Formats: sequence, structure tokens, C-alpha cells
Amino acid sequence: MNKEQSVTLLRQNKRKQVEVLQSLGFAGVTNATRASLFPDYIKWAGGLLDVRVAIVRIADGAKFYLTVQEWESLTNENQAKFVKQGVRVRAECEDFIVAAVAPGTYAWGSNKDVTTSPNYSETTANTTYKGAFDAQGNAIDALTLTQRISDYYGTATANSVTGAPAANAALNYKAFKQSTDGIDDEADWCLPNIKHAMILYRFKNEINDVFRRAWSSDNILTTAALWTCIEANANNAWIVNIGSGYVSDPTKVTAYTVRPITLLNT
Repeated sequence: MNKEQSVTLLRQNKRKQVEVLQSLGFAGVTNATRASLFPDYIKWAGGLLDVRVAIVRIADGAKFYLTVQEWESLTNENQAKFVKQGVRVRAECEDFIVAAVAPGTYAWGSNKDVTTSPNYSETTANTTYKGAFDAQGNAIDALTLTQRISDYYGTATANSVTGAPAANAALNYKAFKQSTDGIDDEADWCLPNIKHAMILYRFKNEINDVFRRAWSSDNILTTAALWTCIEANANNAWIVNIGSGYVSDPTKVTAYTVRPITLLNT
């Protein structure tokens, strides 16, 4: 095999690898992506790639993602130039920031079917481990689903619940604001889907290590059950127990913990 043939073969192999990574959800991977990054994407697809401290520079709003060791290496003076947004998690093809604070416990909504979002019964809920999809098979991201929940319920009161408390708590969450921190948080926060919540369960030890070291033990993921943006039917929606990984669909009017996330492009 001559040099030209070798180069052609390498290009063909790279194209095949790109196609596989794109099929896994890494739309940002192209033939221009350095092949040296492919092992990271493979690790990312199969499990946990990394957890990092998501920070924003107060002076200009620039975003950075540091390992906890890198954050700890900064002097107090340099740390003060940033505000912390949360912990960035890259795992199982997903890329998101989980909030350092759970705003509280809330009902999901009243006993109404959110007709703008798909329902997942007990027998099909496991499909949402890969995300949520419409009838045509198109993916619906967690932010869109959370917004649909909020928009559908509006401000109406039924079953002693007004609007969509859990969705609204997530949508209204801000990690920092101008009046107290010198800069506004412009991230779009939302409820996790089942896949996101399961990632929090599976890798909570790694995530909690970052929370303890960059924030405090008060900020760790607890064993609480978290509401997701996934609906089961008119009366029920899905939660994931972060202590056990158990997925269940209690009645929407029950109060469970909200832990917002914000989605990042992969």
C-alpha cells in the first residue's frame, strides 16, 4: 500500500467514525474534528467523561469549565472574578449543567393531560432513557418540554394546584443575578428528563465531590426523588429517586424536589 492509498484509507475510516458518533447524538462532530478527540467522545458515549465547575466571568460574561482541581488552584482574588453556575456533567452523550441549589419541593401540576407533549406509560418509560420523542420520532429537548408544561397549565387552578409549580420553579431559577453578584444568569434552566436524572443518580458521587469542594456539603445531590419533565398521563408524571435510581410515576399533585439543569450543545 503506497502513501496515497494509506491516506485514503485513513480518511475513509475517519468518516465512518464520524458517522457513528453523529448517530449517537454528537451532531457537532464532523470530518473536521480532530481524530485525537474521538477517544473522549467514545468515553462520553459509554459513561462519564467528566464533571467540571461551570463559572462565568463577571467582567464580560465569558464561560469557563474547570476541573475542581483547577478551581481550587485559583487564588481567592481570582475566584472572586467569577460566579459559579453549577456543575457541568458530560456523560452518556449528554452535556448539561446541574444547579447547585434545589429551589424546593413542588407539585408537577393538576390532573390534566399536557396535550403538547408525549405521554410515556409504565411499559414505555424506559425509552426516555434515550430522551423524549414526538410521534414522528423527532427528539424533544428537556427545555422545550418544560416550557410546554408551563404554557399548557398557565395560571389556572385545579386540584388545589395553580399552574405548573415544578416547571415554573425550574424555568425561573437563576444561579446568580446582577443586584447581588454583578451579573445576570442568562442560562435557560429546566426540569431534567429521565435520562438526565438517571445520569445524576449514576454519577452522584463524582458530582457531589465537586459540589462539596467548590461549594459545600449543603449543595450535594441528596437521595431525594426529582421531578422530570416527562408525563405519564393526565394524572401522573415521572420522578427519579436519586438515592436508589428507582423510576416511578406518582400523582402530579404530590410535591417532589426540583433540581434544575441547563442544556449545553454537544
